[in-house]
Amino acid sequence: MKHAHTLSMATILMALHSTGHAGRPLAVEDAGVTPKGQCQVEAWLESSRAPETSQVATLAPACGLADGLEVGVELGMPSRTSQGDQRRGLALKWAPEAAQWAGWQMGAKASWGQGKPAGSGRWQDGIFTVLGMASRPLAPDWTLHVNLGVDAGGDPSDTTAQTGLALVWTPHEKCMGFLEITASEHAPATRGAGMRYWLVTDQLGLDVTVSQTNAVRQSTTVTVGLGWYGLSF
Repeated sequence: MKHAHTLSMATILMALHSTGHAGRPLAVEDAGVTPKGQCQVEAWLESSRAPETSQVATLAPACGLADGLEVGVELGMPSRTSQGDQRRGLALKWAPEAAQWAGWQMGAKASWGQGKPAGSGRWQDGIFTVLGMASRPLAPDWTLHVNLGVDAGGDPSDTTAQTGLALVWTPHEKCMGFLEITASEHAPATRGAGMRYWLVTDQLGLDVTVSQTNAVRQSTTVTVGLGWYGLSF
């Protein structure tokens, strides 16, 4: 039960960290935000077999409030026959253009999220996350993203460190692919890969991802999603 609970919470955290264009379709965040006066809407379907078979549909809008500052929310709803958790989250992301050092673009993100397990009438204690992000072009078609952060629950003993590393390849303006790994203290690391194809360049994207938790059988998670960007307000 404890192992299943750990995997469940790790899944919730992975979803909450993905809020925002700079993350999706990656679980690792990059140091970029939605421009001031613009919004985006992302939606995806997640299918997982860890710890139990689940399907969760997620909606995640976000808007640029000021230069370098973005706010986003995330709502996840499992299917009627699913054992997945219901989810909700709020995130504030800061990545000003001036936050650069030695070719790295820097940023930070603070988020809060909760999960409600299937069959439960109450939300679990909220999880707070503070995350540092750094992104750097390695070559015209390659970019590296690095994350380092801390998750904290209601109990001080629940505080855990988490890290992420992603390599993104953009061979053409219409498509990109990536490989990544994320790790949280006291939980197995997760490997992921995916791609995005722009139906309308930089405005409407279709993506697919696959991830697997190390040393956990039948832990593959697949997502398929759409992202709509550049919506002005």
